[in-house]
Amino acid sequence: MRLLLVRHGEMEGIGSVHKYQGRADRSLSQAGAKQVEALAGRLKEEPISVIYSSGLKRTIETAMAIARPHNLPVNPWDCFNEIDFGDWEGKSLDEIREKDPEIYRKWLTGEEFSPPGGESVSDLKHRVIKGLEVILKRKAEGTTLLAAHGGPIKIILAHFLGLSQVNFWAIAQDLAALNIIDFFEGRPMISLLNDTCHCRGYYSG
Repeated sequence: MRLLLVRHGEMEGIGSVHKYQGRADRSLSQAGAKQVEALAGRLKEEPISVIYSSGLKRTIETAMAIARPHNLPVNPWDCFNEIDFGDWEGKSLDEIREKDPEIYRKWLTGEEFSPPGGESVSDLKHRVIKGLEVILKRKAEGTTLLAAHGGPIKIILAHFLGLSQVNFWAIAQDLAALNIIDFFEGRPMISLLNDTCHCRGYYSG
């Protein structure tokens, strides 16, 4: 079995300053659409047999672009939605650090801590791994693809690496990134991590 984890492309209304956009449900920007088309071109020869996504527009659109050459449906699952950042939604890192430096420190170091009105890393882990276990039990023929967000993908990668979930902050996930997990005798092996070479013109689609 092979599992592909892909992060969505750039979302509408996002500038150069990073802001928490967990449950914001907007479409891909023009740049984001180009990113995922490049990713779709890279994956058009991959023997993908089933495609899942989170329930948010940006991942559904990412998954649909990849699904098109394979003539496959997209299966949206809310359990793979991005973490709910609560009162931090739409705020930049600098804004949060300046207003609540101690709360922000706790957020980066504790699984059980959650932003005001939002989810904790532990909450995210519980629902994401539950969905992952269902996918793995199905043992689909060929390749399974999941289009999701930085948080859920990091949780899955940390799970396969045997890392404490707090350490998922140490895993990078860029826009339209590709990750590959191959399974041998039921054991996962991460073959590719956070690869975006398709976005640098290596693949024309």
